[in-house]
This record gives sequence, C-alpha cells and structure tokens, in this order.
Amino acid sequence: MTMVAFVCAVNAAIFIDGQANGADKMMRNILAGLAGGFIGSAIMALGIGLLPAGPRDVVAWLQMLITGTLAGALLALDNALGLDQTSVLYPVWQAGVAVRLAMALQRRRRG
Repeated sequence: MTMVAFVCAVNAAIFIDGQANGADKMMRNILAGLAGGFIGSAIMALGIGLLPAGPRDVVAWLQMLITGTLAGALLALDNALGLDQTSVLYPVWQAGVAVRLAMALQRRRRG
C-alpha cells in the first residue's frame, strides 16, 4: 500500500503542476506538494483502514491527512534549495505520517 500511495502521490503532484502551468514555479511546487501529500496520506489511511484491526472512524485519520498534506508542501523547499540528490520532503513526510498513523491506531485501541 505504501508503494501505491507513493506512486499516486507523485502522479497527483505531476498532474497539479501541469494544471498550474501559468503560475510561479514556487506556487506550482507548493500546490503540487499539497496535492501529493494529501493523496499519499489518504491512500495510506484507506489501506490501513481496510485492515481488520484498522480504525473505521474518519476522525482518527484526520490528523494523519492534515500532517501528510502540509508536509507535502516541503516539495517547494526541496526545489528552492536545489536538493536533487537528497530531500527534506521524504523523511519529514514519512515520519509525520508514521507518527499520526501510530496515534490513530492507539486511538482505536483505547476506544
């Protein structure tokens, strides 16, 4: 599911970047990052939510969706700093979504 989320997030970011063709490059990167971050975290939430132990409560996943979406905007920082070989986006997004995923699963256990 992680690989599917990554591929869909990248494709969503590419699509949004293409749709915002006339905008400034920084704005395109922010919009593409937000879209990719949202799609990636939404697919991760959907995949985990479909598991038998996964929480079915949408509220449990909102923090993960918000974190993933906002962390996706780091794509603009990666591009502004010219980070072709390394990335700020990927480790921050992964860590943020993982923490929020753990919180959602703990909420399920307590609830």
